[in-house]
Amino acid sequence: MSDYTAMHDGDDASMVVDRLVLKGKGILELCMERGKNLSMKGFIDCQIEKGEAYLPVVEQTMSYIDHQIGAIGDRRQKELLRDLHNYIGQQLQLLDTVAHTSSGPG
Repeated sequence: MSDYTAMHDGDDASMVVDRLVLKGKGILELCMERGKNLSMKGFIDCQIEKGEAYLPVVEQTMSYIDHQIGAIGDRRQKELLRDLHNYIGQQLQLLDTVAHTSSGPG
């Protein structure tokens, strides 16, 4: 089953979101091991591009990163996590701006 399925009811949507959050955590661990955020940024972009139904994945991933920032002692890893946190915040803000612009008076 694909990670990107049509989400018709709440149970299926919750299961898909949970699976993608878990996938994101795995990608984050790999990024931390390698010291690079590019794969994680691609994962975040992909969730945002899939639409509003996938935004909980982004939000839960951001929450997980927040938790990790407080739990990790390594300065370099904290910098990578902060970079990801800022990136997600910027992407969500951009998405919000676009949504407000397109739903404004026409």
